[in-house]
Amino acid sequence: MKRWLSKVITGEAGQALPVVLAMLALGSLSIAPLLDFVSTGLNSGETVEMKVKGLYAAGAGVEDALWKLKNDKPSDFPYSYELTDINGMSVSVVIDEVTAISGEEVGSSGGHADWLEISKSISYDDGLGIYFYTLYLTNKCGSNIKIEKIVIDFPPDVEYVVGSTGGDLTTDDPSVNGEPTTGIALVWEFSPPRPNIDPAPDPENGEYNTEAHTFQLGGPSGVPGVEGHCFVRAVREDVGTVWDSDTSTPYQITAQAKDVDNAVVVTIRAGVWGCEERSISCWQILK
Repeated sequence: MKRWLSKVITGEAGQALPVVLAMLALGSLSIAPLLDFVSTGLNSGETVEMKVKGLYAAGAGVEDALWKLKNDKPSDFPYSYELTDINGMSVSVVIDEVTAISGEEVGSSGGHADWLEISKSISYDDGLGIYFYTLYLTNKCGSNIKIEKIVIDFPPDVEYVVGSTGGDLTTDDPSVNGEPTTGIALVWEFSPPRPNIDPAPDPENGEYNTEAHTFQLGGPSGVPGVEGHCFVRAVREDVGTVWDSDTSTPYQITAQAKDVDNAVVVTIRAGVWGCEERSISCWQILK
């Protein structure tokens, strides 16, 4: 063996030396790609780590904005400010009022919005994983009220069960705006002849007519804000748009986490109803 190795090294073993040189050359060719692969893996790991840090930083920006809305509400909107050194990043935060939902001006109503009363009930079936939702519309005046549009805004983690609409107004499915992961709005629009709520038989003595509108939502138990925020638009101009009693002003929060070079790493956009009782209506990771 020693004699053979000596011959290989000194070139006396016939074809052995060219073979060894070829193997060395092949090995050198494979080293660079392997190093590139290792480098790519390290870079990917750093990118993922940066994204995770950005998510936490942008999420902290949203939480800070929610705290401001509850405890130190800005007097003017949009309201912008900067947070520094959050996971080694800066976070730009913008809080803005939402003025319209599905094309309807928030808070607008006719002179007799009190003639149409909105209430709702929700039950949950653990076995089915279904919320059973009923919206009650009560006519408290002495004339007909026709319903033109119903919109209900829901938080993330619930989805509409196709074919579940029923009750007194329609069996048609609504338009679904948004995604279950970020929050949805259900929109029923009625063309003539629109569903009608008959006059109250004796409004002076509290005798009214009520119509029920039912549907189902799939989702886990205990979703915060699953009761949603609702408005109903009536054809009568003196009734106009009626918002449910739980509805307050909606806001949009945008938080951008930026690296040391001021490049955006992650953007989170969140929707929230009200200041005192906060209710997240949507949550989107945009980058």
